[in-house]
Amino acid sequence: MAEDFVMVRWHGDAMARDGLPDIEYPVPLAFIEGFDPRATRLGLDDLLYWLQCYTEQAAVDPIAFAPAMQRLAELLALGINGEPDAIEGDRWYVRLEPVDLGAEIVTVQRQHRLVAAIAGAEDGRLVVSAFQPLDARAIRMLTGCGVKPAPDGTVCLRPNNWEYTLDASAGMGQVYAADRGETYLSYWEFGIGVSADGASVPDWRRYRDAVPWPASLLAAQIAVHAAHGGLG
Repeated sequence: MAEDFVMVRWHGDAMARDGLPDIEYPVPLAFIEGFDPRATRLGLDDLLYWLQCYTEQAAVDPIAFAPAMQRLAELLALGINGEPDAIEGDRWYVRLEPVDLGAEIVTVQRQHRLVAAIAGAEDGRLVVSAFQPLDARAIRMLTGCGVKPAPDGTVCLRPNNWEYTLDASAGMGQVYAADRGETYLSYWEFGIGVSADGASVPDWRRYRDAVPWPASLLAAQIAVHAAHGGLG
């Protein structure tokens, strides 16, 4: 909720040292109430996690915070050795590879912008690419669709993760989320920018040649959210 955050402009020199935009950053009210500059540690991961939670709100324009979120992801990705091909938690797993935007995909979208793309691997698991910073809702969508299969190989009574993701994208909840201005899932049978009847959708077709972020940046964003308990 917006009232759970206050906007803080940190010392300009500290921001400039890491190449971060000199803007107001959302900080949980509870953190401010207990803040002691002599003893409280503030990390880059805290800043990114708070931004993820703040920007998932429909009333918040994520574009205003995108440069800060991207820079924080870049800084945190420096701690990752090479470009990972997957990331997983106790209950979820997703592969981090370029997704063919001209093939059958499910996209993570917000306000007519492509955030991430999901494709089904041959074994039914998920392959994910990101194109913009991920808010908390987007991260929960990716890891939620990537939930690890049951012992019999099924995922929430569906044959695999890809079939489960297709079901999730078809729910009316995605339509309502889009109307509210929140992140939502969208299914593209013939690739992004082509409607079910084969007609071109220019606003989305322009993303056909979009270049995904490095896997390390995607992994850093998900890892921060998981480490702060955002995934349960």
